[in-house]
Amino acid sequence: MKKLVSNQKLGFSLIEVLVAITILSVGLISAIRYVSASADNQREIEKRTFALWSADNYLANLRLQKTWPDLGVSSIPCHQAQHEYVCEANVSNTPNPFFRHINISVYESRDGRKHGPKLAGLAHILPNESVKIY
Repeated sequence: MKKLVSNQKLGFSLIEVLVAITILSVGLISAIRYVSASADNQREIEKRTFALWSADNYLANLRLQKTWPDLGVSSIPCHQAQHEYVCEANVSNTPNPFFRHINISVYESRDGRKHGPKLAGLAHILPNESVKIY
């Protein structure tokens, strides 16, 4: 049988418990911040992906209409899933008269107007479908 020595401890002191809880809480707070930042990044990626799809849909619509786009800047609403966007198309001439350069920018929409920074953009050369050049 063993005898207990008078200076031997049988448990943890209050200071040791508090230090352990502090270390655990710092680790848990860091993990929660990481998860929160990851969720925010995922939402931003989703928003930008839908904006790019909106720009691509706008461009596909122009191609399907087979009409020569007018020069200048025009804006139309271009919704995608639950997101509300405004597509802004800037059409300009190219050195070749049978092509036009189109630059599509997508912004978030609030009250039908563009809001915030540009989320996505596409630049494309659009041929004149009414004139067969091939």
